[in-house]
Amino acid sequence: MNTRRLLALTLIFGLLASTAAAAPLAGPCVPGAAYNAACDANQDGQITVTDIQLTAGHWNQNGVFVSDNNHNHLGQTWTGSNNPLTIQGAFGAPSYAVMTLNNSVGHGLAINSVAIDGIYVGSAGYYGMVVNAAGQDGVYVGAAGSPSSAVASASSNGFEVAGAQGDGLYVGRTDRHGVNVTSAGEYGFYVGSAFLTGLYVNSAGSSGVVVHQANVGFVAATNVNTGAWLSTNNDAVYVAHAGNDGIDVYDAAYNGINAYGAQYAGYFSGNINVTGNCVGCLQANFAVNAGDRPLQPGDVVSIQTVTPTDFDTGPTLWQVVQTQSGQAVVGVVAGRAELVTDEDHRPTETGKRLVPREGAAEPGEYVTIVYSGPMQVRIAPGESAIAAGTRLTAAAGGRVRPLGTIKVQLAGDAGTADLPENAPFLGVALEAAKDGLVWVLVNPQ
Repeated sequence: MNTRRLLALTLIFGLLASTAAAAPLAGPCVPGAAYNAACDANQDGQITVTDIQLTAGHWNQNGVFVSDNNHNHLGQTWTGSNNPLTIQGAFGAPSYAVMTLNNSVGHGLAINSVAIDGIYVGSAGYYGMVVNAAGQDGVYVGAAGSPSSAVASASSNGFEVAGAQGDGLYVGRTDRHGVNVTSAGEYGFYVGSAFLTGLYVNSAGSSGVVVHQANVGFVAATNVNTGAWLSTNNDAVYVAHAGNDGIDVYDAAYNGINAYGAQYAGYFSGNINVTGNCVGCLQANFAVNAGDRPLQPGDVVSIQTVTPTDFDTGPTLWQVVQTQSGQAVVGVVAGRAELVTDEDHRPTETGKRLVPREGAAEPGEYVTIVYSGPMQVRIAPGESAIAAGTRLTAAAGGRVRPLGTIKVQLAGDAGTADLPENAPFLGVALEAAKDGLVWVLVNPQ
């Protein structure tokens, strides 16, 4: 009887053991619990923390896994596919970090090769990436794409790109500043070398470049071909205010300023001071053709009166006509003039300005009159015998002729002398007349 009971108990325990061995794990493996082969990852007959960590992901277990600081994973290599390592939870003080790395010799984190992003931040409640302190560069990019070359800097930079196939720094869109430099010990923006443009602004709703405050707002120095190359739809250089000089050219190997303008090469609202020579300068004034015939360039004119105007180019307009023989001369026609309106004018101006143009001025049109300086003047028919130094006066139809002389007898049988005729003087011929024109140094008297 006892033998039968013993055999029955043995059979029951065997069935229970078989059932327990075949059942899946219902919870996490725990060190110190009854031995279970499913928890013994390395099958060494002991259940350790290493076994628990290795079997947790393999058997899709979850729960609170017991760990300690008396072990490491040095030398291990974890491989797999579609079973990434996931660490999640709430990690507070002192580091507020999921993982803390300390390495006194090498890298904190090394990523040898990845197919997509080296580091991907899906969302960050504060900074996407923080470099609290770096002995060299805060962020260093050795090569982006396949650059033609890469040159590293010896300086300690906050952000460094040694080489990039495209842009070193690209900003697609910002609601405020694309790049904001709050303070710089030296240059706020520095371009050591540029194959094309050192600074290129493709489009700006307002100012392309603004220097709010600086000892020197813009400096281009040391072996540059063009210090600033500008192409704009409005003002290429706009100086809203300058405590000293608006533009100061301290030294130039060639021209201090070389300018051309469709209206004026230079427009000055105030006085002009020239301490050197003014080569080729003409003094001119604007007028209205008050006659009944066109005024051609080279015509000599007389003034009838002046009329007031609110034009920015002068407070009055001369009323002129072709000079006839014996009439006083005021100047020579340089060409017609055109009235233009500048919408971007100073508060003290009207924006209405006369601009010299080529061609004849019809009756009632604006005309440019030169009253001092070298000009080509039309000569009267039959008066080709004009040489350099010939004094000229007005002839009919706005032309010129040599100033005549009168022979007079000197007192005391001293002989005779040639005196100039009493006629208005226009100027002195600078060359011999040819093709109906002569260069004259205009100086009406």
